[in-house]
Amino acid sequence: MLARAISVLFALALLSGCGQQSPQDTIKAELPSIQSNAATAHLVAESWASGKVPDAYANNALQSAQSEVKTSVQKLSSLPAGSDAEVHRSLIQHLQRVQAAIEQISTSVQKGERTVVPAQVKQLGDEQDALDKIAGQLGVGQ
Repeated sequence: MLARAISVLFALALLSGCGQQSPQDTIKAELPSIQSNAATAHLVAESWASGKVPDAYANNALQSAQSEVKTSVQKLSSLPAGSDAEVHRSLIQHLQRVQAAIEQISTSVQKGERTVVPAQVKQLGDEQDALDKIAGQLGVGQ
């Protein structure tokens, strides 16, 4: 009976370890989603600022991107820094800036402030470039 209980506990321990991703794997899984949502927000904001998409569409798309990015940033922020703490710290800072830029754009769209959106889109684009650089350093998308 004891041997069977030990076997069951051992099997459960093995199974619980199988589903765990390393911090690096989690970053590699989440970063492309963040990049995609940032690109969507960028395109929608540019299109809205130039009057090419309706307010309702822009609001919905930006709120969706904002929600997805927020969830991913929370997930990645909770990861341990791992072997390269500086790259991790930089990644988190840029992710938070992307999140903030999308939130600012979304607020501006809700308020109908077309004239401020291009500057916010520029800020988002700068952060997207920084994320792309970090993704390259981490081997994401390669």
